[in-house]
Amino acid sequence: MSSRLQNKKAKLIEESDKFEESLNEEFSEFSEKAFDLGGKILAIGGGALISYLIVKAIVGKDENNGTDDNQVKERIIVKSSAQNIFLKSLTDKTALVLLELARELIIKFLKDLPEKNDK
Repeated sequence: MSSRLQNKKAKLIEESDKFEESLNEEFSEFSEKAFDLGGKILAIGGGALISYLIVKAIVGKDENNGTDDNQVKERIIVKSSAQNIFLKSLTDKTALVLLELARELIIKFLKDLPEKNDK
């Protein structure tokens, strides 16, 4: 009788070890997938942040220094000259080109990830 119990115990221990190994493999795969996904999210977020900062630096920001009704509001009228229009157009085009480059880099990065994972 004790040999039968020992055989059952040995089988249960063996099954337990197989189950533990299986769980460890699944956890490893899940961890790798989560790490890859986190890397993709960081790359996309970083690209978006860099694009935003570049556009903000080129275009500039609106200066709204308060919305008090009691403040004296001044309006400065600047006559548009050909040079001002040209510079504004140039900065807009530059921002568009930089955004397109950032988009291309993100797309290239995302396309290269599956190839790296296959290796």
